[in-house]
Amino acid sequence: MLKKIKKHWNRKPVWERFARTVGIGVGAALFVFVYVLTRPLFCEPQNNEWTAQSYQNPAPAYEGIKRGGHIVAKKKPYPEGHDANAYEKYKYDLREIACSEIKFTDIVIAFLTYCLVVVGWFAMRSADENMKNAERAYLVAGSMFGRPRKRFERDRQDIDEWMMQHRALKSMFTGPWQLAITNFGKTAAISTMVEWGLCPLEEFKDAIKGFKKTSAVTDLLQSRSPELVKWKDKRLQKPSTTQNVFAPTKVAYHYRQVELANRDEYIGWVVFGKLTYKDVFKEEHYTTFSFVMTEEHSEAFGKSLSDDHS
Repeated sequence: MLKKIKKHWNRKPVWERFARTVGIGVGAALFVFVYVLTRPLFCEPQNNEWTAQSYQNPAPAYEGIKRGGHIVAKKKPYPEGHDANAYEKYKYDLREIACSEIKFTDIVIAFLTYCLVVVGWFAMRSADENMKNAERAYLVAGSMFGRPRKRFERDRQDIDEWMMQHRALKSMFTGPWQLAITNFGKTAAISTMVEWGLCPLEEFKDAIKGFKKTSAVTDLLQSRSPELVKWKDKRLQKPSTTQNVFAPTKVAYHYRQVELANRDEYIGWVVFGKLTYKDVFKEEHYTTFSFVMTEEHSEAFGKSLSDDHS
C-alpha cells in the first residue's frame, strides 16, 4: 500500500508536491493557532500554590554565623514517591504540556522553520528529477513493422533506401509484422511488460467511449467493468513479460514478442496497447499506442502517443 502511495506521489509534478507539502504545514499552523485561541475553554487555571523548603549550612568557624537558604517549588496535585498514582501523574503531566503557554510568535517561528526545511528538500529533489528527466530513456511504440524487401517495384520505378526510410509504404515490406519500439532518450531502457490487442475500428471507438481522450488506452486496460472485462478477454492478446534492452539509438527495434503473421487480415483494425519499462534509475514508466492499419500505412488514432504516457 505504501509503495502504491509513494508511486502515485512521485508521479505528481514537483511544484504540485511542493504546494501540497506547504499546504500541510499551513493547515498544521492554523490548527495550532485555533487551539491556542480556544485553549482557555478546556484548560483549568494553573495551580499557583507553591511549597517552600529551607536548609541550613554551617558557615566556616571564622565567620561565626550560619547561612540559610530556601528552595521554592510548585506544589503538585499528587504525592511524590511510591504513593504517587501513575495515572494521575500522567494526566497531570499531559495537561501541563497541553495547557502550557504558547505564543503566536512561537507558531510563526515553527512554521517558517518548517518552510525552510521543505524548500531546501524540494530544491534538492527538483535538481535530482531534472537530471533524471534529461538523462532517462523515452520509449515510443510504433505500429507493426515488417522486413524490408530487397527490391520493390511500383509503376516500373525502383524505390531507393531513402524512400523506404522516409516515405515507407506497407508494400515495401513483408512479414512477419512486429511491434516497432524506439528509444528517443539518452540512456537505455528495459521493457517489463507489453499489453496489446486487436479489434475493428468501430469496436475500439465504442470500447473507449466513456474514457478521457488523453488516457483512453490506459483506462481501457485498467477497467474492471464486467462488459469491458468480457470484451478484453476476447480482444486482448497474451501480454509479453519478456525483458528487452533498448539502447538510445533512435532506431526502431522490432519487438518479436508482439507479432502478426499476415497484416492484410487486419486492414481497418486497430492495434493498441501499453508498453511498461524501467530506465537506468530503476524508475518505472509507460507509453501507450493505438494505430489503425490501412492498406499502405498505419495511422495513429486518438491521443495515446502525445498524452497517455509517463
